[in-house]
Amino acid sequence: GGSSNLPGAIFMKETGKQFFEEAYKLGDKRIEAGLGWPIKGVSDEVKDFLKTAKKTSKTGKVLDLGCGEGRICIFFAKKGFKAYGIDFAKGAIERAKKFAEEEGLSEKINLKVGNVLALPYPDDFFDAAVDWSVFEGN
Repeated sequence: GGSSNLPGAIFMKETGKQFFEEAYKLGDKRIEAGLGWPIKGVSDEVKDFLKTAKKTSKTGKVLDLGCGEGRICIFFAKKGFKAYGIDFAKGAIERAKKFAEEEGLSEKINLKVGNVLALPYPDDFFDAAVDWSVFEGN
């Protein structure tokens, strides 16, 4: 019972986690390996979402579910938000922290290894949350 019936729970099993850990170990070479999700930059949909978030934000806090290497967190932090990212792949979070530091944004981005189905944040902590291919992509 419990959380095993939640959407995405099957994908969150160790086999899915292992896949992503191995992909992130490839670093920038993972695109060549056919694991082609973007390393940097954001889509037009995320840019449009930012416009709405700016209008409605009270605290300036946004959460990126399954943040990977932090490209969406970096985008939001550059636009003045306090960005939070969570991903179950430790390698992704390590790379995200490196990229945030390279951009001089470490103070504006909080990154954690964790489970998007059991968030370590209080209710109503964020003004907005972004899900880029975590739930709908599986």
